[in-house]
Amino acid sequence: MILSADSFYDLLSTIQYLDIIQARNNTELQSLIDLDAELTETRRALAEDMALAEAEKAAAQEALDEAIAAREALQAAIRAQEEAERAERERALAEARAHEGETFTTASGQQATIEVPPSPDIGATGGGSSSTAPTDPASITREYFVEVWSGRIDSYLAGSPLAGYGYAFAEAAWDYGVDPRWSPAISCIESSKGFYCFEPYNAWGWFAYLGSDWDTTIRAHVRGLANGYGYTLTWAAASRYCPPGDAWYAACAAEMQYVWPTDQL
Repeated sequence: MILSADSFYDLLSTIQYLDIIQARNNTELQSLIDLDAELTETRRALAEDMALAEAEKAAAQEALDEAIAAREALQAAIRAQEEAERAERERALAEARAHEGETFTTASGQQATIEVPPSPDIGATGGGSSSTAPTDPASITREYFVEVWSGRIDSYLAGSPLAGYGYAFAEAAWDYGVDPRWSPAISCIESSKGFYCFEPYNAWGWFAYLGSDWDTTIRAHVRGLANGYGYTLTWAAASRYCPPGDAWYAACAAEMQYVWPTDQL
């Protein structure tokens, strides 16, 4: 094209034209190069994102598998513990039944008669806290719980120094998630419902200062049960409260039935 130019001006025009074409081609080529680089970077970023997503998916699945395994292990441990507790409870009741009518030494040093409840099932308390299971939790309020259980406990404690304090037992049972029958039953075993306290206002055989009036000591005892022994009577709790625990467990279980029978909860 350059060699066929007819004149010098034609030659300059041709060269300028070729320069323009070359410049445009270079621009388009650079755009293609830049686009290719951008696409390459995008593919790399997508690959990294996919790898990260796969790693996170694998980690999430691993965490889920571990959580399921942990839950299954916990459930198995709970079942084993419940079975062990049931076996110990039945053994303790059988041992107590063999000596029913005899006496034993309580935690406070008092003598109490061994008594065995008709059923080894302590049962739930029919509502009132996270530890007591109502049929319909939404229908149970603190006011209702206290009203119902204060009356039952007052009936059980009638004629004793603890009479009239059913409200304190019931309120504390709700507040600390404890079977409302437990503390009154212990007071019967350890002090004949407050008649024979080894220390003033201490009806439960605890070698610790609980307070200077019944309202305070009742709440302190129920709180102590929640913190140290659980929400209701078990053989394990009995064995710690008054070792070795068999006779104490049976007597306490029987008294809890007198507060309110399990089959009526």
